Amino acid sequence: MNLNSLTPEQRERLLKAAGGQLGMSPEALKNQLESGQLDALLSRLSPEQSGQIGALLKNPAAVSQLLQNPQVAELLKKFMKGI
Repeated sequence: MNLNSLTPEQRERLLKAAGGQLGMSPEALKNQLESGQLDALLSRLSPEQSGQIGALLKNPAAVSQLLQNPQVAELLKKFMKGI
């Protein structure tokens, strides 16, 4: 699953779900993502979660490999259907 292949409706649902988990509006989340304010997003997570995501984001090859994993793709598909 390629995240760029999401429809605008799917992106909005994903922003809504993620924003709910982070305690922020979908619009605020979108603005932070578009402006590259990842530190503000990471501060809303536990230190362990923040560290894991930070380490992953610093390794583009790992992100690419993760997104190409069939199990991750299936999990994302299931997640998107549930939104």
